[in-house]
Amino acid sequence: MSVINNMLKNIDQRQTAQRNQQSGGVDIPPVRDYHDVLFKVLSVLLAIVLIFTAYLYLPFAQAPQVSSDTAETAHAGNNSQPIEIAQTKITPVIKPSKQLSENNTDAKAAHINADEQKEQAQVQSNNALLNQPKEIAIQQQSKDKATLISKTVSFADKVANSAEVNGPIEAKNSTYAKSITPAEQPSVENKLIKTLSVKQTKAQRIAQQLKRAKQALEFALYDDAINDLTAILKAQPEHIEARNLLAATYFQQQDVLMAQQLLVAGIKINPEVVQWRVMLSKVLIMQQEYDGVLKLLIAELEPQANVEFWVLKGTAAQNAQQHQIALASFTQLTQLQPQQAKWWLALATSKDALGEFADAKHLYKVALDLGGLNAVMTQHALQRLVVLKGAV
Repeated sequence: MSVINNMLKNIDQRQTAQRNQQSGGVDIPPVRDYHDVLFKVLSVLLAIVLIFTAYLYLPFAQAPQVSSDTAETAHAGNNSQPIEIAQTKITPVIKPSKQLSENNTDAKAAHINADEQKEQAQVQSNNALLNQPKEIAIQQQSKDKATLISKTVSFADKVANSAEVNGPIEAKNSTYAKSITPAEQPSVENKLIKTLSVKQTKAQRIAQQLKRAKQALEFALYDDAINDLTAILKAQPEHIEARNLLAATYFQQQDVLMAQQLLVAGIKINPEVVQWRVMLSKVLIMQQEYDGVLKLLIAELEPQANVEFWVLKGTAAQNAQQHQIALASFTQLTQLQPQQAKWWLALATSKDALGEFADAKHLYKVALDLGGLNAVMTQHALQRLVVLKGAV
């Protein structure tokens, strides 16, 4: 057994030695992928080159444009044509990301130098524009006017397009504006269009207000009538008809005090207006102020007297026991209206009061013969005839 074990051990040792020789005899180097590493390195370098080129190129890209514009301006000045001043645009500065490391330091320095060169180019272009002759400025003004004219014509085109909606007048105006050429376009000026307002005279305004007040009274619009009539009297206090209408309106509204004040103020302004005195006398008779009526209806106004004047004066005189004045008043009434029995009855009453019984008896009979008296008047006349028959 020991021999067999030794043999097996020897066999195992030999096999192990052979395997070790086979495995240790050849060195296999490890395989590495250099293409991937090289691609990454080149990508990073390319990105850095592109960023650096962008920082160098972008600032210098504007300088040739300014210089070319300046050249075109000078060329336009020589040809006497309108020019348009070029305006340089400020190019945005792209700030580098914080992730860029020290490789971007040179790019920043180059960018600063580019900004300085750009500012110098702008200063040179501005100096060139300022040093141009005055003719260029005049040509610029003419070009501005031409631009304004073109805007006006375009606005006229818009108006012409909406002519169908806005009517024939706007269409006509837009056609006229469109037909104007820039050579015929007038200069833009601010013009004030003065409209002559037709001013009414004082008399016309008062006549219109009076007409409106009368219409308001017809429709019982008393407040509107009072407002118009009051406005007339403020403008013309001596207006007779307006004061009469206003006083009558106050009467109708049962505002006797306002009517009285209005008439008293009118008489102070013009004492010769009989109508105001007659209307005020009616108020005083309502208040049983008969002496006041006799003071108003004075003898100086009798040439202008009408029926109302004599009625009011005779009634006030009869109630004030001034029968001589009453006789004069009722005598005028019997002459003006001889068919009115009441005037004959009033005349007989005054004759009876004065003791002229024969005349009073005759006048009573005349009043009864004419007829038309109410029951009270008829009874009074019959009673006085019975009394006077025994007295005569």
